[in-house]
Parts: sequence; C-alpha cells; structure tokens
Amino acid sequence: ASAVVRACPLTEAEAVELNDACRSVGSRLVMARVHGPFGSIFCDFGTEHTVTDTDGEEAATCQIESVINADPAVVRVLEDTPHGLSEGDVVKFKLVKGMPHLEGRTEVVTKVTGLHSFEIASCAHCPTAATQGYIAQIKQPKVMKFQPLREKLGDMGNVMFSDYGKMERPLLLHVGIRALDAYRAAHGSFPAPGDAEAAEEVVKLATALKSDVSDDEKKDPRADVQLLPRRPRPHVRHPGRHGGPGGAQGHQPKIHPHRRMVSFRCGGDPAR
Repeated sequence: ASAVVRACPLTEAEAVELNDACRSVGSRLVMARVHGPFGSIFCDFGTEHTVTDTDGEEAATCQIESVINADPAVVRVLEDTPHGLSEGDVVKFKLVKGMPHLEGRTEVVTKVTGLHSFEIASCAHCPTAATQGYIAQIKQPKVMKFQPLREKLGDMGNVMFSDYGKMERPLLLHVGIRALDAYRAAHGSFPAPGDAEAAEEVVKLATALKSDVSDDEKKDPRADVQLLPRRPRPHVRHPGRHGGPGGAQGHQPKIHPHRRMVSFRCGGDPAR
C-alpha cells in the first residue's frame, strides 16, 4: 500500500524537495500551512489516483413510472422523487415489469430531460413499454492526475477558488504566501509581528511574483499581503478539516482530494 506523507510547515524549497522524493517512491503528499487567518493546502497523489466516489453523495435510487420503448428510450420516475442523475451516469434496472430486456441491465444516461425523466439507448425493439420497476445508480471510478509542486507553484491557472465572491483573493494569497517563503529564505525567519518594514518587503516580493498574472487579476496585493506577516492567533480548524481527511485516508480510493492549490483566508479582519 502507498504511504501518505503529511507535512507542516516547510519552506518552499524544502516542500518541493520532499514532493519530488515522495513521487520517486510512489508516496502521496498532503501539505497544509497556516499564517494567522491565512492558509494553503497542497495535495499530490501521483499521476494515477483512482477515486470510486467523486462527490460523496449517496447513489441515486428511484422507482420507475414508465420506460417508453422508443429510440432513444425515455425513462420516467415517480413525481415525488427526482432522479438526481446527470448525463453519463450509469444506472441498473431491476424488477422491471413489461420490458424483460431491461431486467438486470446497466444503461448509461444519454440525456437528462427533466427532474423526473431521462433518456437511455434505444428500446424500440421491445414490443411493450415498462410500467414498473426500479433504478439504482452505479458510481463509476475516476482516475485523477496530479501535478508536482514545482509545476503547481508557477501555474496560476490551477489555483482553486475558495470564495467566488472575491475571485481575485486566492491568487493574491497564493503569491503572498510564496512571498513569505521568499522572505524567510532571504532572512532565515518569518517577519516579526508589527514590523512595517518587513511587511513592505513582503509586499514587494509579492508584487514581483505577480508578473505572470493576467491584467484582470493584477489587484494591489497590499491589503491582504501586509497582514500575512502579522501572524495573529492561527486558525487551524479550516485547513485541518480540508487537509486532515485527505492525509489520514489518502490510501482509500473513496476520498476525493484537492487537485488544485488552495489558498484561503479564515474569519474576519485579522487587524481587529
């Protein structure tokens, strides 16, 4: 079985080196960092990680009202239970009345036509329509491919959006946390809380790192980045909730880990 390595905290260079070492021996890496109310999460589960349940929801089950023997066949379920299926989902038919051809078969949902109806492959060759039965969704495995940290750090398009109300913030926090790493590499430690000169240096480093960000994302980083060196009381629950399950159960194929770099801010204004 593959090992899962959990790391916190490391410098950027150390993290890249550890990630390369994990990849070389087939181990998975989950890394979480916290800077006061700010944090980031990175997962690398290798080039092929199979997930058996992509959404964590219960498999859909419904009672059939009818299956029309047409091309394509139209399946209707009872009005009191929406099917909750999407195009491409796989369902199994059982206890089907009036259409023996479908009994025990698995079919792919080719088109969703409503909350209570969807289409499958042709059943035009069946002499009668179905008037009763059940369907059960069969969750399909998904193979995920992860990028190593050294590629992720420079790939701004692969930052996961944690707040759709502030689309630019994850990108700013991503470069801000990288700027903190650059400051630590240059000075041997993080800035002292309240050190305005150090905070300004971190802002300059972040601004330099933003050279590869598109014009729409080039918002002044000062507001958020200047708060990073203050390091108030850490908010560890959020990164622990997201990074912990992936690390503790990363060997289990049912867990769907983060595939993008996640940077976020917890709580209110840390300056208060």
